[in-house]
Amino acid sequence: MPQEVSPGTPVEFTIQARNDLGENRTSGRDEFEIVAYQHVDNEEGKKEKLEIKVDINDLDNGKYICQYVAQHEGEVVVNVDFKDDKGKMVPLRGSPYKA
Repeated sequence: MPQEVSPGTPVEFTIQARNDLGENRTSGRDEFEIVAYQHVDNEEGKKEKLEIKVDINDLDNGKYICQYVAQHEGEVVVNVDFKDDKGKMVPLRGSPYKA
């Protein structure tokens, strides 16, 4: 069951990095690009894409704690990309996520 979060409340999620064999990584320094946003009504009543800052904390054990704070009610879309072995930024499986 989805939980409701009030605007201004920090939302946290964890990324567990895995290797090509599907095993949990035990070190950090992976590269992620995380973009979160909402579509909110502007002063003219039109939808506007509002980007939300996401902080990433590398625990240096393969886990990354990510946190954002949405200032408006409504759905938040979170795109998570990571740098693969070939140096290319690719979407994390299931991305984009909706909250």
